[in-house]
Amino acid sequence: MAPNVFKSLFFSFSLLFISCRKDIDAKFCIQIVKGEQQVTIGNLTGVILSTINDTISGSEYDWDSLKLDIDHDRIFDILLVSGISGLPGPGGFAHVWMLPLHDEINFHCNSNGDTVYYHFDSTLISSGPDVYYYAQIHSCHVSGDPIIIEKVEDDLLLHHYGDELLINDYWSVSEFNLYGANYGIEDWSTPEHDVKVYNFSCDNPEPSIPFYLGFRKKVCGYWKLGWLKLTIDGSHCILHETAIQE
Repeated sequence: MAPNVFKSLFFSFSLLFISCRKDIDAKFCIQIVKGEQQVTIGNLTGVILSTINDTISGSEYDWDSLKLDIDHDRIFDILLVSGISGLPGPGGFAHVWMLPLHDEINFHCNSNGDTVYYHFDSTLISSGPDVYYYAQIHSCHVSGDPIIIEKVEDDLLLHHYGDELLINDYWSVSEFNLYGANYGIEDWSTPEHDVKVYNFSCDNPEPSIPFYLGFRKKVCGYWKLGWLKLTIDGSHCILHETAIQE
């Protein structure tokens, strides 16, 4: 076959391949989010579930992290980080953070600009003949309670099995502190006892009880809904599963 004829056929085939590739990609993008505007946490219809069961457990000297590729497209979407700031003896502050790694990942939040009121209750706990702990349990309320601390910002919504996520809900691209607790801080002492305070943020999930976080990810210009299932206790975090619409 003459070289010019070969080049002509190769060029024509290349154009046909590119045209077909674009057509396939366009159809793929359309089919990815075919009209699904909501998802129910735990309902696997039309959802891809990935069982992870991976653990991060940072310390004051060794922060731990985990990157998540939610839909296995070789692009990391979310970063989980855990660690402890301060000293382990006199006191420290345990953290678990969740950070979006690009602006096409949003997290499910309350309505933007809600005012949240913190309510504090302290419980005296004895841990031995010489040490007492005050565990300060905080609760959040949108309104109605006496104001202790007031803030206006996005608050991440923690979910349970069966909750619904809707495309038109409020979503935020912010990073979030999933857990923050000041533990073992020596607040005051008496001649008989050392008194320490455990201080838990009102936004913390219940220790060692699994919960869900909703997210959405933009793929081919369309939003897909999904969730993460986690358990957090201090700087110890277990990612049980991720799920995203097909």
